[in-house]
Amino acid sequence: MISGNKVFMFTRELPSGGFVFIGVPQVNYGSGVINVVGNTILGANGRHDTGLSYLLNGGTGLEVLSSNNDVRHVHTARSVGARVKLVEGY
Repeated sequence: MISGNKVFMFTRELPSGGFVFIGVPQVNYGSGVINVVGNTILGANGRHDTGLSYLLNGGTGLEVLSSNNDVRHVHTARSVGARVKLVEGY
């Protein structure tokens, strides 16, 4: 579970690349399940910034419950990779 984080960037990133504030870069093996809830992200309007990023890059699948995250002033609020499934909570 990734919960309750406050992540801020007050200056823009270097023009050479982007920045991911909170991310799941890969599943090592099998199927992964993670909750990402209640985080606060405040960017600096960077052209390549991503607030939340979920990628598989290995394993057989990834299920993500991603809710109640306050993501502001980034180019892409949430990026979901291939074979990553967003699920709803109960």
